[in-house]
Amino acid sequence: MLDLFVQLDTELFYFINRQLSQSDFNAFFRVFTNLHHLRWISAGIFPLLLIFWVFKQRKQGLLRILGLIFVVGTADAFSFRIVKQHSYRARPSQNPSVASILKVSHNPKSSSFPSNHAMNMGAMAATLTLFFPRLVFFWWGFAGLIAFSRVYVGVHFPSDVVAGLIFGWMWFRLWYWVWDKGTLLKRKNI
Repeated sequence: MLDLFVQLDTELFYFINRQLSQSDFNAFFRVFTNLHHLRWISAGIFPLLLIFWVFKQRKQGLLRILGLIFVVGTADAFSFRIVKQHSYRARPSQNPSVASILKVSHNPKSSSFPSNHAMNMGAMAATLTLFFPRLVFFWWGFAGLIAFSRVYVGVHFPSDVVAGLIFGWMWFRLWYWVWDKGTLLKRKNI
């Protein structure tokens, strides 16, 4: 059964990385998969959005930003420092039978499972959905596109990004539950 799963995962990877690969999309996904590395995003647009959020919602906006940073930051650290260290899976580019035919390739050295990008985006989408529920399709669509881009550029198998999105959502749920229990305890003066 596991062999069948690995085979299907690999075939889906080949389909996304090779069959869907188009020269126009290659450049787009190479940039899109690492938006956080672009200075005009990380030092320009993102801070402006945060300032607008705080200006618009004041204290609640600041608390939401801090909550978002906490949930995504701890998801990233947990995934990279704990999960990836105990569940090593070679990336497509580290597998000789796959690496030789990659159409779009990028070569990180860390474990493939789970995708940190996808886990962070899952945690972010879940958190932002709590704050802005009417934008649920936008948040999860953006997270899904980032996850897809990781397979497209050849750094993850599809199961890595699906697991990352699910783990990100679960990580958010864990912290939401902890926060909710803490709030209930404060209300009951316990």
